[in-house]
Amino acid sequence: MKIAQVVSSFYPNIGGIENAVYFLSKELVKLGHEVHVITLNGKTTHKTFNGIHVHRLKHLIHQPFLTQKQFDIACMYGCKKFDVIHIHSTEPICLQEYLISKYLEGKPTVVTLFSIGGWIHHPRLPIRITAGPYERIALRLVKGANVFHVKNERDKEILIKLGFDASRILLIPDGVPKYALGHFNGNTFRRKHRLKNKKIVLYIGRLHHAKGVHILVNAMSKVVKCIPDSVAVIVGKDVNMKSKLISTANSLGIQDNIIITGYISEIEKFQAYSACDVFALPSLYDLVEAYSIVMSEAWAQSKPVVASAIGAIPKRIQHQVDGLLVPAGNSVMLAEAIIEILRKPEKGKSMGEKGRKKVTLWFDVARTIEKVYNNAKRN
Repeated sequence: MKIAQVVSSFYPNIGGIENAVYFLSKELVKLGHEVHVITLNGKTTHKTFNGIHVHRLKHLIHQPFLTQKQFDIACMYGCKKFDVIHIHSTEPICLQEYLISKYLEGKPTVVTLFSIGGWIHHPRLPIRITAGPYERIALRLVKGANVFHVKNERDKEILIKLGFDASRILLIPDGVPKYALGHFNGNTFRRKHRLKNKKIVLYIGRLHHAKGVHILVNAMSKVVKCIPDSVAVIVGKDVNMKSKLISTANSLGIQDNIIITGYISEIEKFQAYSACDVFALPSLYDLVEAYSIVMSEAWAQSKPVVASAIGAIPKRIQHQVDGLLVPAGNSVMLAEAIIEILRKPEKGKSMGEKGRKKVTLWFDVARTIEKVYNNAKRN
């Protein structure tokens, strides 16, 4: 099959949706399909990366409609040459390709929907006012798709309440690459960052307010009082948060218990998972946790997870079985949950092992999606 994956941002940009589209596309190529990713972030170019054809359209910053030139390019990419079109989200470029493909050419369409209602019910009023109406319109427009792909039970339930055809809603979770289940030497990471004999609380993700990293730093103040040899290791790209985190750590007197590594390689990332005693996911908003690949990665390394009860997370973690759930934004309860796992390592080990059993591989996800595409073509 010739398959188009439409996404607003793609590799080398790093993030949950970028990783999901990359690994799905990579596995589909291995299955013998011709995969084209249509994305923004650049000049109009066409390059091949790991067997994936990547088409970058000129960046359209929050423009609701394409110019005539871009419309012509989108028609060329989005319609005649593909057997199936898969859009990942309802962002403008995805919605435009969907409308062109579905209604101008009648192509089979699969729409991945996640964090549904995240803009409509966003806690910040200006965002609700500006982005909420767009999300409402976009959800109405995509109701004509052949298949609605969701990654968790929460989003499936919301779509049914919104009147989407339940028979066309398929729940297929994100996966992890096969190597994520392998052995990584955590001691290598510990030696590099001088963490021998330390209790490591690991965070991996963007250093952004919405991800709640500042809540983790505040929580560590209480954790350190109870467990002095505990250290929070914060990994990820800074989005104007690092200086604030350092300032907070200094004011709390725990600067020696906070390590901010910045971006690290894929191998070192899994060494960090292997080295840690508990993985923390303190996100604040439903919108930013549509699935959480980092939680799957931590589970792949049999690590216990402490996470905010927002977005898809409560549908994934079974509290006190394979992880602990805490209210978003509550640093005291986050600290208590971390302390509970650090003080009971056997309990943490059991949670991590149970979480590992829930992890899906991208190969299996791709095989399932492949069947979805074939059914969409037939119908």
